[in-house]
Amino acid sequence: MKLGLGTAQFGFPYGVTNAVGQISEEEGRRIVTAADENGVDIIDTAAGYGESEAILGRLLRAERFKIVTKSLSLPTGNGAAAVESVYVRFQKSLEYLGVEQLHGLLIHRAADLLGPHGDRLFERLSTCQSTGQILRFGVSVYTPEEAFLAVERYPLTLIQFPLNALDQRMVASGALRFLRERGLELHARSIFLQGALLAEPGSGGVSAELVPYIAGFREIASSAGMTPLEVALAFVAGQDIDVAIVGITSSAEFSEILSAFNRGRQLECPPIEFSIADSKLIDPRCWSARA
Repeated sequence: MKLGLGTAQFGFPYGVTNAVGQISEEEGRRIVTAADENGVDIIDTAAGYGESEAILGRLLRAERFKIVTKSLSLPTGNGAAAVESVYVRFQKSLEYLGVEQLHGLLIHRAADLLGPHGDRLFERLSTCQSTGQILRFGVSVYTPEEAFLAVERYPLTLIQFPLNALDQRMVASGALRFLRERGLELHARSIFLQGALLAEPGSGGVSAELVPYIAGFREIASSAGMTPLEVALAFVAGQDIDVAIVGITSSAEFSEILSAFNRGRQLECPPIEFSIADSKLIDPRCWSARA
């Protein structure tokens, strides 16, 4: 497993524990430089992340990175016209990012792919793979059920899903093993649960219902002589995934994550014998305006 750089914070103030807001372009430049210097070559962005794609286009030496972006959500209205608008916006993504080819394109809402216009959407966007504009085509999911349905229905090669010490649904359901057996490239996001896993229990932005779980997680880390950051990273490193996407609000924070990740390679994740199945607690769409 390797780390990938999430860039939602480059485009808007993302994350319930984010006290910084949207990062400055200069801070973004420092983060991108640190990624380059430390061999972090996967960049994750989206058409819906505000200015993120355009800012990355100004900051990146694109040839050094594998960029994955996500489509805009399918607008309501005429199916053919709606699908075409998503395709046209992807062409703008290439323009904003200043590249002719991306590592991957993800359909941002699995519901778009699994809905009545899914076949048409898949057919139109998958042409970007046959024309060489993308190397991999896939979907971003929130649940194991979405993952099973999407991969059984379409020949996808890339998938992104939430995975962290408190949200182990992809493991417990067998979805992770299923996806690996199908040969997809596996990208995990929300590995810090929008920062809630690393926050002090009861801190601003964290649901009161999550507090006992976060406190228990911190107690496990303390008993193992590890920091919550080290345990969060060690947990995902112990899963059979290719990339763990980390969202960053500063270069100093990125440096801390990189150090903890490197230390964690030498540390075994302590047993985490509890997780949360209630999506209302672990799905950021249920407790955040930005998900």
